[in-house]
Amino acid sequence: EAMACGVPVAAHHVMGPRDIITNGVDGVLDENLEKAAIACLALDRTRPRQKALQYSWDASTALFLNHLVPTHPHQK
Repeated sequence: EAMACGVPVAAHHVMGPRDIITNGVDGVLDENLEKAAIACLALDRTRPRQKALQYSWDASTALFLNHLVPTHPHQK
């Protein structure tokens, strides 16, 4: 949500944030969140918004559909 509003994200370097945030570009990953938040102040605020647009409903739906695996029809 922050990225959708053009706000860089300060987060811990854990699964989830590290899968989405490009460190130093649209957010900062660090164990020290104060340090990360201060570093975010220097980032270009257009970059988080650009990243967020990659996660639209259309993009998310297309990604989901591409990961579906066909199953065998049930036998009677």
